[in-house]
Amino acid sequence: MANKINLAALSFLVASNNAQERQAAKDILHILGARNIRLVKDGSEAITEMKTFPADVVFCDWEMSPVNGLQFTQRIRAEGKGIGQFAVIIALYGELSQQLVIEARDVGVNDFIAKPISMGSVTSRLHRVFDNPKGFVRSDTYFGPDRRRRDAAFEGEEQRQTPAKIYTNPLASKFANAIPGKPKPKVAKVPQPRPVEPPPAAKAPRPAVPKAPPPSPRARFRMITVLVVADNGDPIEELQSLLLKVFPPRFAVQRATSYTAAIEAIAEETQDICFVGKTLIDGTALKFISEANTSGWCVPIVMVSDFAEIEVRFEAFTAGAIDCLDVEHLGTKLLSRAIHKGLVKRKAMLRLRNKREEKILFKSSSF
Repeated sequence: MANKINLAALSFLVASNNAQERQAAKDILHILGARNIRLVKDGSEAITEMKTFPADVVFCDWEMSPVNGLQFTQRIRAEGKGIGQFAVIIALYGELSQQLVIEARDVGVNDFIAKPISMGSVTSRLHRVFDNPKGFVRSDTYFGPDRRRRDAAFEGEEQRQTPAKIYTNPLASKFANAIPGKPKPKVAKVPQPRPVEPPPAAKAPRPAVPKAPPPSPRARFRMITVLVVADNGDPIEELQSLLLKVFPPRFAVQRATSYTAAIEAIAEETQDICFVGKTLIDGTALKFISEANTSGWCVPIVMVSDFAEIEVRFEAFTAGAIDCLDVEHLGTKLLSRAIHKGLVKRKAMLRLRNKREEKILFKSSSF
């Protein structure tokens, strides 16, 4: 099991166009002990910020604009001065490919995290870069962390005209302090014979103290984000009010009233489940479900209709929905079942995507 991580002595910079993504990263880092955190909206602001705030670790969205993650990393590695050149740069991506891995490593990215970020992904990546801080290589065409992941023995003549120089990362000592050493083993104590004591005198029984009521089961659950997609005339509006009425402390409900707005919202993958009405103003629910499924977004979708007949259910499942509910018979039991099914599905989707990404990283780790 990994040792506990403490980020109090490190500084962090988060660069992303998405305000919700920036705030999520800040909250996670704050929980892990970080206090020196700054947020910027794009790569251009990040470059300017690094001149006066040389962060130890940078989380940058690879797809932000107008200056994206690749351009930002190139500028920091090539033009940065002093300690800022040696910062750990972790790229945040929506979909990983072997080409992205090669491009990112060739400009000096240390590691990758899939969006949406989580406590587990941030902790595991920081452990990986802090446990084994890489030396920095300077050659005619590259400056950045050593790109080799394997220490394969090389037999043959040196092909480089100018041998690369390798530097120790000056931040390595700060990274080592972020992960405390393993706790010392406890020394077993030799048991001593206990002295024989006289039996205690009988005491008067204490009055019964009423116990505090146990906490509500809902308080143990994390907040679940639900995306409701429906126009003003869609009967699915009743679902939104039912969620807020029956489960107000547990759900955060987002609303999209058009096909375009729904696509933009679900593409961020910040929701745990999505409920969509059968008809929309500028597109159908089936088209929306199909596009979300084809794009690989890890947000399960449930279609809600005012007549969930067999044909409608078949079309919804074919498009990629995980369930189809009849709004006329919608109640707390059916709604709870659909939400539970969606949470299980989302967990499986994220696990499957992580496995695919690990396979891509493994294939790309030979350079």
